Amino acid sequence: MRPIVAVTRFKNAGQKFGETLDATGVSHSEDWRKKRSAADDLRLALSVALGDRYGQVVAKCSTELGLQRLHDGALRVRPFYSCRRRWCPVCSWRLSQKRWGMFVERLPDLIREQPPLRWLMLTLTVRNCATGDLHSSVKMMLAGFRKLVRRKRWPGVGWLRAVEVTFPRAGEAHPHIHVLIAVKSRYFKDDGYIKQAEWGQMWRECCKLDYSPVVDVRRVKPAKAEGVPSCVQEALGGLAEVGKYVTKPSDLSVNPVEAVDALASLRRVRLVEGGGFLRSIFSDADDDKLDLPTLETVAVFWWRAVERQYRRKL
Repeated sequence: MRPIVAVTRFKNAGQKFGETLDATGVSHSEDWRKKRSAADDLRLALSVALGDRYGQVVAKCSTELGLQRLHDGALRVRPFYSCRRRWCPVCSWRLSQKRWGMFVERLPDLIREQPPLRWLMLTLTVRNCATGDLHSSVKMMLAGFRKLVRRKRWPGVGWLRAVEVTFPRAGEAHPHIHVLIAVKSRYFKDDGYIKQAEWGQMWRECCKLDYSPVVDVRRVKPAKAEGVPSCVQEALGGLAEVGKYVTKPSDLSVNPVEAVDALASLRRVRLVEGGGFLRSIFSDADDDKLDLPTLETVAVFWWRAVERQYRRKL
């Protein structure tokens, strides 16, 4: 990992800057600007909740970008330093994009030896908890999910499970689990079909709840994606849920200090995981060595916090 660059480097009054990153027309340039701007908004909250060290690390994340040319001539953007914190708007967005690409690339090979498949999206919830109890609530849910997949009625031959946390109001968190499930095509026609009420009952028993939790299950609608194999398109409709951020940056705005502190309690919890024939599909998603090799860095862009823009270093 590249050493952290001192903040003063980005305040050089004598440095001249050129065009914005948006002006280059490179893919996702506007997303880079929006996510880095959101990280600026969270900087103070991170410093208060986790200490200056964490606040400064996220503040420096992706402040310097290299515009690099791939072997095929295409241009892409890569930061020289990433904080890799799961609450960082930039890093969580980059990870979700990487998971999407890995899924599209690897799924065709994984399902080649499987019977014809259909896909379900299962959402499992519990009652809202206090932000200070988020860790114990999520651990309880994950323990319940492990029991659920060991049941004889579990229909999945492969699945992806992701925890998402929203913060509906100050002092309160809403953890829930999204599960993309691959089932055999005959699932909807034989005795193995599970109605929503039964899903709810099984989830209640696995988590040992004294109330009926809200559970939603539905068949995934195929997502139309150009250049993507047809066998992948149906699954992509559900990947949008399991491959996204642990929490949206907008959800942190309710009470950022409290929310970030709650998310910090989950730092040792595996929030995205696969099972069955999808067990290892995301196992190396956070490995930067997976990035494509490049021929050259054609330009360097620095984040200008005053403008909320990336500008070319001249």
